[in-house]
Amino acid sequence: MKSRRIVGALLALGGIVAASIIGSGTANAHVAVYVAGMSGAGVDTTADGNPTYIVSFAPGHGCSGPKTAANPDGAYPTTSLEVFMPKDSVGQYILPEVRAVEGVGYTTELKTEANPDTATATQTPKRVKSIVYSGFNLKAANGGMTARNTQMFSLAVKLPKLSALQASSKYTYTGTGANTHVEVYFPQIQYCDVTGQGVGVTTTAPSATATLSPACSATDTVKTTLLDDWTTAGNTPKVTIGAKTIVAATTGYIDGNKTTKAVAADEYYCQGTPAVNAAKLPLYGNFEARTTGVGAKLKAVFMVDASSVHAGKRVVVRNATGKIVASGKLDKSGDFARTLNTAQSAALTKGEQLRLFIGGVLSAADAL
Repeated sequence: MKSRRIVGALLALGGIVAASIIGSGTANAHVAVYVAGMSGAGVDTTADGNPTYIVSFAPGHGCSGPKTAANPDGAYPTTSLEVFMPKDSVGQYILPEVRAVEGVGYTTELKTEANPDTATATQTPKRVKSIVYSGFNLKAANGGMTARNTQMFSLAVKLPKLSALQASSKYTYTGTGANTHVEVYFPQIQYCDVTGQGVGVTTTAPSATATLSPACSATDTVKTTLLDDWTTAGNTPKVTIGAKTIVAATTGYIDGNKTTKAVAADEYYCQGTPAVNAAKLPLYGNFEARTTGVGAKLKAVFMVDASSVHAGKRVVVRNATGKIVASGKLDKSGDFARTLNTAQSAALTKGEQLRLFIGGVLSAADAL
């Protein structure tokens, strides 16, 4: 399986920290944009009376990664989405200020910068540069099918009238008939936290007959986060201002907002077994993996002692290659206990590191 090249950050429990990343790309954007509950239609802001709209972004699939025995589809859940506000070629914002819409199942973080518009900088000294939606775990596969789940991440904004966009000094139209629509692009990056799942990249192309990705070699690199880069030509999600029926031949855009950035060159995936520093994980000391009994009665036991803040969250225990060996939910106190049967326990190796994921985020690790 191929991927796109590297840019960077990692979603971790409680925040975002720097890390190395690989990403995947496709020919067309797979983050749908919904306005007033519709996607793929023009937004007639003039006829609507120029109101404030709820604009929602919906990732259409998870990140592509190595195909493994535990993940034969090579599809990894989405854990963060960053949406950048539209700008023109001189760095001016195309839209008025936005508001992040909080929702059940995710949190928002506003990234801001000094207002680049000197005419409004006194009244509005800072502008929202991007919104990071995180704290969720959007399934990449469900019921044996991929790309069948999505989730809406929203902002509120007063979208401009068509005439206002056409009056912009950066407005560009190359059609021959009267301009009927203007595109407004929202560059985005979709992240998938794969910490502890043995995801790597290699320069070696896989065998044409291989059903699983090859093992990583000593010269390959194991990663912590995958990304889909929706900031390139033909990939960037957009809203089209104008009548509901979009006419591509008479659609313009704002110079600098419609990117010409090329999709990065391909790399290949491999399977690795990364080491995890348990002492640096947020729930260090609150997860125990041990064995009980001997011989035929040997069993593996997992104990989690988190806080009630995490009550009800999904718990997954994985081995170093990403295979799920136990799962469930934290109780109202944030606790979880599971004893594997002898057959399940026999598949594990004494001393191997098990990783605890809470809500899809690597939270602790312990050696069996």
